[in-house]
Amino acid sequence: MVGRAALDAVYPLARDRLAFPELEADGLPPHAVQAVWLFASTRATAYVDIASTFERKLAARLAHESQTVDPVTLAERWRLSAATIGAPVTLAVAEAFTVLSVD
Repeated sequence: MVGRAALDAVYPLARDRLAFPELEADGLPPHAVQAVWLFASTRATAYVDIASTFERKLAARLAHESQTVDPVTLAERWRLSAATIGAPVTLAVAEAFTVLSVD
């Protein structure tokens, strides 16, 4: 439901001046989002090379110690997952997205 609410906020609400008249009264016109990138999709249309930031991303996740039962296994799984996602597009580690054009 959260995902649906986020997509509804992008289209049609963000570009509909009737949805947020107080913003327009404050001089903020409606905004037309051009595309939405959906994470963890089974039908990826775009891949992002995360090699330069992967270790930082992993360290940030592991900093939540109370949420991590086995940091070694989590790190191994994340490395394997990122490598598996990147393999079809010859990236060492990647994230995959389905890009929806909203226009």
